[in-house]
Amino acid sequence: MGPGPSLAVFDNQKFFKESAARIAASHGQSTDIRGSTVLHEVYTLDLQRSEESVPRLAQEAQTLVGAGTETTGNTLSMITFHLLSDRRKELTLKKELQYFSEKTDGLINYQDLQMLPYLTAVISEGLRISSSVSGRLPRVNPSAAMEFNSCTIPAGAAVSMSIRDVHFDETIFPDASQFNPERWLGDEKRALEKYLIPFSKGPRSCVGMNLALAELYLVIGILFQRYEMKLVGTEEEDMTIAHDFFSPFGPADSKGLRVAVL
Repeated sequence: MGPGPSLAVFDNQKFFKESAARIAASHGQSTDIRGSTVLHEVYTLDLQRSEESVPRLAQEAQTLVGAGTETTGNTLSMITFHLLSDRRKELTLKKELQYFSEKTDGLINYQDLQMLPYLTAVISEGLRISSSVSGRLPRVNPSAAMEFNSCTIPAGAAVSMSIRDVHFDETIFPDASQFNPERWLGDEKRALEKYLIPFSKGPRSCVGMNLALAELYLVIGILFQRYEMKLVGTEEEDMTIAHDFFSPFGPADSKGLRVAVL
């Protein structure tokens, strides 16, 4: 992260603004031999003029990167770290993946991977312990008051919660700081599922949930089925949450997850 995660975030914001300005100046026409980007396509849609502004395009880019890559990438890193830190869990997953691979002649697809119980437990526990949206997610009903238990929440009041507070509630998830996929294999799995909310809940839940799950299943499934790996200079402190920039960031001096393929 260089000097620290805050500078990395500011560098990203600067890059988004500069990219948005170039796209607006070219009226959405790309001169890059690699083709156009999502922002080029957004600009060329039939939109109101205000929707083509540089600030709006920069915000769109920040949303795509923050919600579409940082979150899933963080969960993948956390799962990989915890599996490589516990040889028994790693071998349990590898055994399941190897058996599955032999049955399918080595062909792996998302639909079949979803049926593997231990891989699913690993994904669920990774989503819980990574809590890839570390900030609060406010919701506002602008037109009507809401009733909750014996309380009346007035119209226009922001209501928010922290996904991490739920995922690390010891009354729901005992030993919540421990990576324990086995908690999703027992009889209590169904009771726990209602408290697994990495994508939030309801009509405002994450629109990219299905894409994120497909990425998690495919990357973890293929990675641990095909490769032997080990951690290199990565300690648990490197994976702790020290900064909240919508997505969680580690300590300023952390180099993040580092792995060697054997």
